[in-house]
Amino acid sequence: MSQVLPEKAQRRAPVQLKQTMINRLPAPAYREDGKEAEEWYMDAEVKGLGVRVRSSGKKTYVVRYYNELSQHRKHTIGDTQRFKLEVARKVALQKQGDIAQGQDPNRDRSDMRKRGRERVVSDLGEETIQEMRD
Repeated sequence: MSQVLPEKAQRRAPVQLKQTMINRLPAPAYREDGKEAEEWYMDAEVKGLGVRVRSSGKKTYVVRYYNELSQHRKHTIGDTQRFKLEVARKVALQKQGDIAQGQDPNRDRSDMRKRGRERVVSDLGEETIQEMRD
């Protein structure tokens, strides 16, 4: 007899994701307490890449990984309507390369946000103009 795992612990086998399949993925029902539920569809081609589908119908590409402290992390690539699957796969492979070198995309993103708050918008405009000249 197979043991039924709680809904949160159930794992789905990776699937060969295709753009048309992603567009047709159904949104899961809201939980009994009214909170939003989510379903994960992991890609068989690129390990760690998945599509998260929420009850609201929002679908996002996400890379799942473990950081240097062996903590499970998720890094959002972007909305499936905005990014094609092939682009998401390339970004996922790039992020996995960064992770293999000891970087943590979520920590890097957090650090960039902190630095960004310290910068003035006019500084960014000047940098952009300088890059265009070069």
